Amino acid sequence: MSVAVNLFVGIIVLAGVYAIANVGFVLLYKGTGVPNFAQGGLLMLGAYVMSTSGLVGHSYWPALVLTCVVMGIVGALIYVFIMRWLLGAVEFEKVVLTFVVASAITQIIELIWGTSSRAVPVSSNHQFLLLGGHVAVQGIESTVVILVVIVGLMTVLSRTLLGLRMRALAENESLAVYRGIRVHRLSAIAWVIASVCAAVAGVTYAEVSSVSLSMADIGLLAFPAAVLGGLDSIGGTIIGALIIAAVLNLSQYYLGGVWGVVVEYAAMLLVLMVLPFGLFGSRSTRRL
Repeated sequence: MSVAVNLFVGIIVLAGVYAIANVGFVLLYKGTGVPNFAQGGLLMLGAYVMSTSGLVGHSYWPALVLTCVVMGIVGALIYVFIMRWLLGAVEFEKVVLTFVVASAITQIIELIWGTSSRAVPVSSNHQFLLLGGHVAVQGIESTVVILVVIVGLMTVLSRTLLGLRMRALAENESLAVYRGIRVHRLSAIAWVIASVCAAVAGVTYAEVSSVSLSMADIGLLAFPAAVLGGLDSIGGTIIGALIIAAVLNLSQYYLGGVWGVVVEYAAMLLVLMVLPFGLFGSRSTRRL
């Protein structure tokens, strides 16, 4: 029973990391039409910023707020100095540029922090027993934070004028400009939100792991969840995150660590063969 509890807790925490990272990805895609493959780099950068906040004496919650502020500024700077110049460009050019951004983030991290592993402060060191398994309080707190952020973003996107304008921008940039929508402002906001989401994902993952350059791979591991759920569906990407996290953890436990990623991508491909737009994606989703 303790093994089942530990597996379940591990799946929930990992699903939370995938979900919040992909919510930023999906929101940016819905808001600007940009598939952001720099999300893994932003996730990693957020964890490094958090590790620095911990070293200068901040406790977990002030450090998390500071990290989100810094990453929000980073997202705005990425748009203002890099992505804004591709307004109206084809999607392929934007995708290539996000890979360039991801590479630049890695180089900046190496220059500032080096290549050694680091650690972030945790919200709590307490644990409690549940059906024979040990459950970390910090995992529960991180999951609650992620749920609050996701619900808030879903509400903004679906029930506010800001969300409506973002959807209009993603549908047709040129028409949005003609209709008087402040395209650059909305796009910058979308990048800010995506960067903050990536930071929360990076901090959550670093609490149960460590901060290193390999964290960028989490973005690639989370991507199948977004594709599986649907690239333009926030609710879908949450369900996709649960499915992918369960597949990855269970396959690693029963088949060994080397098979986890193989089974994860195989599951995604099998679903996409039947549902090419994902479980909840709309048929208007563009193909690159």
